[in-house]
Amino acid sequence: MIMTETARNGKMGTLRVLFLHVALPLTVGGCIYLLFRSRSLLMFEWWETLHLMPFISNMRDAVGTWGSTWPSWALYSLPDGTWLYAYIVFYRWIWMNHSQRWMWFWLSLGLMGSVGLELAQGCQWVSGTFDWVDMLFYGLAIGGAFKANLPVSDPIPVAKGPVDR
Repeated sequence: MIMTETARNGKMGTLRVLFLHVALPLTVGGCIYLLFRSRSLLMFEWWETLHLMPFISNMRDAVGTWGSTWPSWALYSLPDGTWLYAYIVFYRWIWMNHSQRWMWFWLSLGLMGSVGLELAQGCQWVSGTFDWVDMLFYGLAIGGAFKANLPVSDPIPVAKGPVDR
């Protein structure tokens, strides 16, 4: 099958979106958690259960105390912002040429899980500490994700004519 230039650019655009706007932010946020956050977090028990803690411990040893030189916003608020950014871009991309109602349904779940949970902490409805810096990063993530330039083609194109051969 010979791929047309338009189809090739569409696939590359999709891969670029998924890499730059979803995988990269999730990787950055995930690495901050894995390398610099407290080992008392529940996720480290999961890594232990999966027998991955020796590998993760080696990575943490390799970076040493480098994370202690970072500002607290980079260690505690940035990962939350990167997660929300990737989440919004992903669901915008999935639903962009389909149902706006379903897109907003999925986006609202992410917003409730981030902004809503932070506000619930501020009202002391759930345990945790409300943080204005987290809210700032959520705002930046939301604004950036809605400004992100996504490819206009359908991520899973429907055949509208003869198949290219």
